[in-house]
Amino acid sequence: MTEDLYQEVLLEAAENPQNFGTLSNFTHEFDGFNASCGDKIHVQLQVDVAGTISDIAWQGDGCIISQAAMSAVSEFVKNKPVADLEELSLADILELLHFDTISPGRIKCCMLGLESVRKALG
Repeated sequence: MTEDLYQEVLLEAAENPQNFGTLSNFTHEFDGFNASCGDKIHVQLQVDVAGTISDIAWQGDGCIISQAAMSAVSEFVKNKPVADLEELSLADILELLHFDTISPGRIKCCMLGLESVRKALG
């Protein structure tokens, strides 16, 4: 990915985060924290009786990578079976963000959203 496209993807996610906010009705929630960067994510999920994530909302503060990744994850998992989350990996998150790679020091930032969703689900 070129540096310009990398910056464009991050800026778009920062300016227009997907599913940012709160849910009035939710079945699961979790507060995630990345101590190495100070990122914070609060995620709320509505899971239906069939085990599908029918809605998701999140709020957070932190670096642009954690915020962009949470935005992308929130869009990806909506209307997906909970079981599908078991297969998601760092490579999948990078693909959602259109990144080829990420520095080792930023992996926790990139994975915080997915890990928070997984922990919310228990």
